[in-house]
Amino acid sequence: MDMTNTNDKKRKLNPITEGPVLPSFVNFAFPLMLTSLMMQSYTIADGLILGNLVNERALGAVNSISPIIDLLGLIQIGLSGGCSICISHLAGSGEHRRMHQVILQMRTVVVGISLLALLLGLLGADAVLSLTHTPPEIYDGAKAYLQLVCIGIPFSSIYQLQSGIMRGMGDSKRPLGAITISTFTNIGLDLLLVGFFTLGIIGAAVATVASQIFSCVYLYFKLKKRLQAEGSEYFSGSFSLRSQVDILLHSFSRSEKASDIHEIVNLGIPQMLQSSFTSIGKIILQSLTNSFGAFAVIGVAASYKIDSILIIPMIGISMSISVFTGQNMGAGKIQRVRESFRIAIRSSLAISAVMTVVLLCFNIPLLSLFGLSKASLTMGHYYILICLPGYFLFGLQFVFNGFLQGTKNTKISSGISILALAGRIVFAYSFAGMIGANVLPAAELFSWVLGGILSGIACLRIVRQDLKDLKKGEEKEESLKWTSYYGKLS
Repeated sequence: MDMTNTNDKKRKLNPITEGPVLPSFVNFAFPLMLTSLMMQSYTIADGLILGNLVNERALGAVNSISPIIDLLGLIQIGLSGGCSICISHLAGSGEHRRMHQVILQMRTVVVGISLLALLLGLLGADAVLSLTHTPPEIYDGAKAYLQLVCIGIPFSSIYQLQSGIMRGMGDSKRPLGAITISTFTNIGLDLLLVGFFTLGIIGAAVATVASQIFSCVYLYFKLKKRLQAEGSEYFSGSFSLRSQVDILLHSFSRSEKASDIHEIVNLGIPQMLQSSFTSIGKIILQSLTNSFGAFAVIGVAASYKIDSILIIPMIGISMSISVFTGQNMGAGKIQRVRESFRIAIRSSLAISAVMTVVLLCFNIPLLSLFGLSKASLTMGHYYILICLPGYFLFGLQFVFNGFLQGTKNTKISSGISILALAGRIVFAYSFAGMIGANVLPAAELFSWVLGGILSGIACLRIVRQDLKDLKKGEEKEESLKWTSYYGKLS
């Protein structure tokens, strides 16, 4: 009797698969939105502080190497995404022991890969910056920032993994706590090192790395505490290199665990490819942007920073629908999957409307915050205006991709994103001579339209096919129960 009550209490602790969908969705999505806000805030803070306390060339230098940083972290992003999807399904189906083993395996893998990425970033800085035709006036600053920020790759990678794991488990509040600490640390150190000690780009890089270390350590202990509370023997020991290697080899020696890793890799590879193509595509586009001059680099950088703040709710909705879909599919609750999908679509459309109005009315005052020259301000202004018509499809694409990932259709979502990026690159280079620098926002708008339409079609097919198949399995299981029941009566 006591065991039954205990199980019921544990089951009630997961509002994602139980109770009213709308309040559960909002309660889960809101901390994720705040998390994304915090993540973007310290990026914005770097831009504001560098643009106003140093100069706009420092802002351009930092922005010019962001695609390179993304490329170095692509494997961790893919593995973290695949792990998060797998964790959400295991959490929904109640396979907690297996879930704990998967978490430890993936943490060990990500540590090893991130150290390799760190080495590549430090040794290959000159080659990459030369390849992307970084303007001479921002070259030295970009190189210094790149090499210093690479030191934080292991910490940011582990943070990403742990954050994805906790989201998959249905916890969106701990990642918010971690990124809040990171954000205030970064802004405080930015003001101290850049503003007071006048260290410029070096100070901004040190502040970023320090904030990544704090968030990583904080979330590590929070995850460890939660797993120990659930009875996980895998997090009771130390984090020594030997213990991690022993656990990893022991896990791989079992067919079930090897199957888990195989599934995570299968789910993660499309996201790795998407991240790699996205980063390479951004580098290609950055090279085109650089060819128009520093004013284009700086204007686009400022518009991206404003845009990144306004799309934060979309990111939260996308992550939420992915977890809701994964956990409820794991639990076999089809109706909750459909209901949460409808809520996400309506929320996206409402947010897109607000974003469009804000950007239309306040784009120039927002851009002016970065201390831009007239040429850079004009570039940013036209960038935002040209992209405005596509925000509704852009927002829906976030929802569609989150849903596809939650249903383990990462190949489809990643394939569409890669295709949309390819279209953007082809468009940009095809019309650059005709349109000039304004081809950059026009190409981005084209990719939003293409990606939104294709991902919407894919989601309709998944809703009609995959969820229908799951429902058939549910009906078959119910039929077997009744057959067994009548067999006992007879």
